[in-house]
Amino acid sequence: MKKLSLPQLTAILLCCFMARIMTYIPHRNENPILMVAAELISCAAEFAILLPAAALYSRSREKGVLGSAGAVGKIVGKISAAAYLLFCMAALAASAANFTYYLRLSYSEYFPAGAVITVLSAAAIYTASSGVNACGKTSAAAVIITIVGIIFTIIGFDGEMNFRALNMAVSDRGTAVWEGVLKIFSRSREIVFFILFLPFLKDRPVKTAASYLSLKFIISSLIIVVITIVLGDYAQISQLPFFTLSSYSKTNIVERYGALFLLFWTLCETAALAAILLCTLQCLKSLFPGIKSKGGILFSGAAAGAAAYILLLGGSRGEPSDKAYPVLLILAALPAVFLPFTRKQKEVSDE
Repeated sequence: MKKLSLPQLTAILLCCFMARIMTYIPHRNENPILMVAAELISCAAEFAILLPAAALYSRSREKGVLGSAGAVGKIVGKISAAAYLLFCMAALAASAANFTYYLRLSYSEYFPAGAVITVLSAAAIYTASSGVNACGKTSAAAVIITIVGIIFTIIGFDGEMNFRALNMAVSDRGTAVWEGVLKIFSRSREIVFFILFLPFLKDRPVKTAASYLSLKFIISSLIIVVITIVLGDYAQISQLPFFTLSSYSKTNIVERYGALFLLFWTLCETAALAAILLCTLQCLKSLFPGIKSKGGILFSGAAAGAAAYILLLGGSRGEPSDKAYPVLLILAALPAVFLPFTRKQKEVSDE
């Protein structure tokens, strides 16, 4: 099995993150400067939480957190796999529903939700069925296109930018930052995906985590600041701020950045869903060792697609919960729990 390189796993995690932040809508009482500070604190906390997972990787290699849980006890292994599976399936359904909801809201409500979910799920299933390496390459291409697109979108804006909107006019800054940290961390499900992808990583887990979190901080801060100085208060009532921003951009190379936004948003979403499908496959194989890879991916994709459609019928937008930090903390802490019970294997350098 081909292993993922540091850039490939970083790209996979960035696709999961960017597919989510494309639908970022600031709350009315959010302060942009304090949200950037909260983003920095959250990224630092996420890095610290992932260090035991990197240490577990150095000991268990291809066993990963699920294999280490199984080594502690069969029941422990099954319960851990079931917990990660439920989380990944919920993330799959919510992500597909969120994309479909905002696509129909911003482009055309006449797009059939069932058709959008079916096409999106089919593309993700195909990408995941092609293997981990194919997912890494697809994600790398999506990340490059997206970053270039974001840069051109910002460069192409020729309206007035209100830098005075970047202030800290908040009565209780400490509370605002703390609430921002909890909100950002609650939405950072990529740390769970990082843990589940570690068995596929070639080497340097700590540097991979640091690379991803550094880029995540830079991109999210840039988007928060640009949306604030360009759209101002309108961003809070805009259906999709980043799409609105792209609609105002125009260069000699590209005249319709709204269409370009749809391109890199769709690429990131497809790569993200494919990555989560590979995570669900690991959990299924841990629960049912005899399951075939393509069968497991097809089952997960179909079940998540059906769940996404049900969510939309129920009026849900599929948005990540701002109160999910206890679940993330528990799942991210499991590697630290299993670390003392895992025998050390071949040393993996992080140099």
